[in-house]
Amino acid sequence: MDSKNQVWYTPPMGNLEEQVEEVREGLRQLVRQDDRSFAWIDRKLGWTDATASQLMRGRIKLQVMHVFQILELFNVEPEDFFGNLYGRPVETARRMMARRRGYEVAAPQAQPESHRPARGRRRTET
Repeated sequence: MDSKNQVWYTPPMGNLEEQVEEVREGLRQLVRQDDRSFAWIDRKLGWTDATASQLMRGRIKLQVMHVFQILELFNVEPEDFFGNLYGRPVETARRMMARRRGYEVAAPQAQPESHRPARGRRRTET
């Protein structure tokens, strides 16, 4: 595919700095909800003192690696974290809380064949 025909992702809201700030705020909420400190994160992840604090305040550039390390530390799945940030708060909040409490979360059950919407041609009974 040549560069003229490539499709690029366009963020759904605001500029990129605003989105990074939303991610920072989501991470800060995790820390508050778990009643932890930034120093605790530094110790657990083996980071230099004040690294988590500086990341959360925007003094150090937040990288994807940092986000995933913090999410793993708090036992939060990335899909749940980002789902909560971008519009699926009820279902992801339930899964997040269940996982954080150590419960296994069941996958959504598939609907019976008869209840699924038809796609393409209809099957005919023979």
